Amino acid sequence: VICTANEIEAGRLKFRRYWPDEDNSVQFGSYRVSKDETSDKAFSCEHYEIRPLIISQGENRRHVLLYHFLHWLDHDVPNDEAPILDLLLRLYDDRNLSPDTPILVHCSAGCGRTGSIIAIDLCRFLIRDERLLLSKKYQPYPVYEIATHIRQFRIALIQTIKQYLFVHKMFVFMMKANGNVSLCSSTNSDENQP
Repeated sequence: VICTANEIEAGRLKFRRYWPDEDNSVQFGSYRVSKDETSDKAFSCEHYEIRPLIISQGENRRHVLLYHFLHWLDHDVPNDEAPILDLLLRLYDDRNLSPDTPILVHCSAGCGRTGSIIAIDLCRFLIRDERLLLSKKYQPYPVYEIATHIRQFRIALIQTIKQYLFVHKMFVFMMKANGNVSLCSSTNSDENQP
């Protein structure tokens, strides 16, 4: 799960917290969300946090990683491209352990920030597949084609011109970075806490 919103932004509630804070678990109807104390994936830096969770319903249990990007306000964009790519690279690295696991992305309304992350992810996919990137379908404007494509499924994905331009910036940044970016140390959150 990628979360690009904070519970409270500009004094307004954007979504209800669905992970445990100090307690070990929270209940939502028949679902219980607990901290996964056995996971070594917990991580925290100034840009994002990774929270290992267990979602249970009766005897059924799923292990989930929540990647929470901390600095992206509604209708706006992050100040820097590198933290987004760093978070995504960690997610892709973790996902290699189980590549069939779906990725869920959300913000507050599921439009602007969510659409931007989806478009950035598709840009990364295009960059990795040069043959697809150079195909007529995505030339000469790959970001425009991606935005048009994802809006067939949800019309308001990527809400503002700033977000659209940020996806362009991310595309260029990823082309230049060639996957080499690391802002946060790879220690887990227990070692990162004061």
